[in-house]
Amino acid sequence: MLTLAEKIKKLRNARGYTQRAFARELGISAGYLSQLEMGLRKPSRELVRRMADAFGASLDYLLREDEGPAVEGVPEEIVEFFRSERVTEGDREELLSFFRFWQAERARRAKAREKKKKRTR
Repeated sequence: MLTLAEKIKKLRNARGYTQRAFARELGISAGYLSQLEMGLRKPSRELVRRMADAFGASLDYLLREDEGPAVEGVPEEIVEFFRSERVTEGDREELLSFFRFWQAERARRAKAREKKKKRTR
């Protein structure tokens, strides 16, 4: 289970921000951000909200101690995307539609391979 400090650092690194660049975006000093990432300081609610907006992450993800079950093999970017408050219901439906298409296409290819195997026997 990650602390808020660890989540801030992990998300910042995953997005390719330096401490200086991210601090500038948030309107704080790099030293203060460093203290936040080390767990020496606690950010205000407003700062946590600005971080969530900058990361495209939900406040729930940043503030909850229980992150929920991990899904093995799913890239963190996908998990974070679906946790994000910026993801609309329309976005989710579009992605689920694509996923269903991908599943059907995958099943179709597997069936074609199986059929080809039977013919070559």
